[in-house]
Amino acid sequence: MWGTPLSKDDIAQVFQEYCRGTIGALPWSEMPLAPEASSIRGQLARINKLGYLTINSQPAVDGVSSQDAVFGWGPANGYVYQKAYLEFFVSAQGVDALVAQIKQSHPTVTYYAVNRAGDLRTNTQSEGPNAVTWGVFPGQEIVQPTVVEATSFMAWKDEAFALWSEWHALYPANSPSAQHLHEIQDTWFLMNIVENNFKAPESVFELFDKAPVMNGKTQCGTLA
Repeated sequence: MWGTPLSKDDIAQVFQEYCRGTIGALPWSEMPLAPEASSIRGQLARINKLGYLTINSQPAVDGVSSQDAVFGWGPANGYVYQKAYLEFFVSAQGVDALVAQIKQSHPTVTYYAVNRAGDLRTNTQSEGPNAVTWGVFPGQEIVQPTVVEATSFMAWKDEAFALWSEWHALYPANSPSAQHLHEIQDTWFLMNIVENNFKAPESVFELFDKAPVMNGKTQCGTLA
């Protein structure tokens, strides 16, 4: 399903094809990309081509009917909301570049980034949960089914990094495929970013306009 990747470019190509729908699963997802992600499929493929390997995402949603065929959930006659959210693997250099972009021009973006060893970076000012999905329904309190916070992120990172082992175990231990996959597992970061302004659906993707390309040759350069 995932071929024999001989470089990080090849690995990025696998993630890119998953976003485009030509590959039906990844170690982090046994199912194809969710229908709600269809509106950002092109943007996801673009950033995966750059080498930012996405494993979770959602687009911004601003007051869509709870009965909407794609984004709707919960009781009838309600409205649902989402903040744009991305979770991906990225090199330490990529983390530095994105953090710089966030500091410079994206004040409403928050992030967590952690490597396999547990070294955590974040710009959040509170350890409390950040609701990224919520719904408003007649006669009910606001419902917040999906939140981002440090404790669950740190618990998830162990499993997220462990899943690389399932992939590189498919190849001989000393093969280029196994070595590249193992290097990502051991040295890259798991990062999530939230655009807290849910009325700015493209903002989270604009972060990658000047981000360095994480390729297997130089791991440098920017998107033209």
